[in-house]
Amino acid sequence: LGGLVGTGATLILFAAGFIPPGTRPSLVVAASITVLLSGLSVVSTVQDAISSYYVTAAGRMMEIGLLSAGLLTGVVLALKIGFEFGVVLEVAGELPRSAGRFGLSVLAAALAAASFSLAGYARWRPLLAAGLAGAAGWGTYGTLTQVFAVGPVAATGAAAIIIGIATGLLRRVSGLCENRGYALQSLSVGGIGGGMVRLGLAVDEPRERAERLARQLERLTDVMAVEVAGDHQAVRRELALIKVRPSPGRRSEVLQVAQVFRARVVDASPGTVVLEVTGTADKIDALLAVLQEYDVAEVARGGVVTLRRGPAALGAEPSEPGQPAEQPRRWSAVV
Repeated sequence: LGGLVGTGATLILFAAGFIPPGTRPSLVVAASITVLLSGLSVVSTVQDAISSYYVTAAGRMMEIGLLSAGLLTGVVLALKIGFEFGVVLEVAGELPRSAGRFGLSVLAAALAAASFSLAGYARWRPLLAAGLAGAAGWGTYGTLTQVFAVGPVAATGAAAIIIGIATGLLRRVSGLCENRGYALQSLSVGGIGGGMVRLGLAVDEPRERAERLARQLERLTDVMAVEVAGDHQAVRRELALIKVRPSPGRRSEVLQVAQVFRARVVDASPGTVVLEVTGTADKIDALLAVLQEYDVAEVARGGVVTLRRGPAALGAEPSEPGQPAEQPRRWSAVV
């Protein structure tokens, strides 16, 4: 019934001319199918199987099969009715490529992943993680297919691997910090090529405890290189986006403050200004303290990214003078 309603409604809107020109109705149908997929039932089935409730898992698997078959039957029935009335939906071809459309598709992927997580009765906090995973997956897939002309199968596999590595390491590292009582301040994760991911941890701990955390991280099978970087041994930077709601007549003051701190205006509306600032955590804290009198509406801060000073590189052997350092071949992390 759900497949019939979703596809039938799309056919009616398309035949009546309510769907804007350029919109691909088949994508609307695909979106409705995605919403109706049995995501929660699949998760419950896997949980029951892992917990040794095999009979319950088998029953849920039968339920998933019946739901999927009913969904497919409803879609086919609606398309058949549309054919009888002369309404034909063509399968969407390759999507047009542009920077704006790519950014919009990444945002749509994040919203779709978060919505699917919400439909699975996830709590509010994991929704952000689900959205970031969706954006990262589609961003990787789109970059490989549109920029590097990689096939869809290989691009899908690469996206799944990157998301699996990043989320798995985040879960294990965060769990380690929580279980050991480390004061974790921020996390930053980014792919560095070659199937590797670099993870930066900022902890408010004495050096002895930071070195102990590094030794514990080295024991994880996925982590191949760990380094403790002190304040004077590394370059540290953090990114922050700050939305300010200045009162009428004080917008120019906010812009002057931004200029002093070398912040950049990235968005402006009649009532708000969004500033982008990069620097140390102390610099960002100082800017926030100054902006408090102008009504700071929202703040988003990224994790601290760190690189060691000098020619040495994390996970690489020391090189001869004048020779480039060997690039790390393994998973790397910085504490």
